[in-house]
Amino acid sequence: MSYDRLITDGFLFTQTGVKFSILSADFGDGLEAAATIDSGLRRWTIKIDVLPDSASQVPLVDGQTRSEYLWNFFCASKQSGNYPFFIEDPKDGQFYLACFVDDELSYEVLCAKIYSTGLQLRQRRVRDQVSPIPSYPIIDVPGDVPDYGAGEYGG
Repeated sequence: MSYDRLITDGFLFTQTGVKFSILSADFGDGLEAAATIDSGLRRWTIKIDVLPDSASQVPLVDGQTRSEYLWNFFCASKQSGNYPFFIEDPKDGQFYLACFVDDELSYEVLCAKIYSTGLQLRQRRVRDQVSPIPSYPIIDVPGDVPDYGAGEYGG
């Protein structure tokens, strides 16, 4: 399987955090036992620092303003069953699989979040993909592959 990458050029990360799952038992009188269940899941909050849909959002992302791009990316991910995507963590430069925390958003609420408090993302894990990875994998696009049946040696 291949996973898209959320292009974050022009977005501002206002928060990078981690949540650990810890199993603990309080035995009273200050005695406690605890065990960490996982290696921690990352969370991010992203914002846009310019006015919504303003012409100052140059360069465009995939030919769209940042808010339109994020809205379309959000819809595509959710319509595909909350399909995860890669995001580059500004803290360590690694690429993590992530998803949007919100399951329901209107375009207006999405814009309100990304221009004020920020839109939240959380790390995802899937069986068929290691995460994090040091760089985003380059996937061959059919147009980039030479047509071996044509040209000087072929038909």
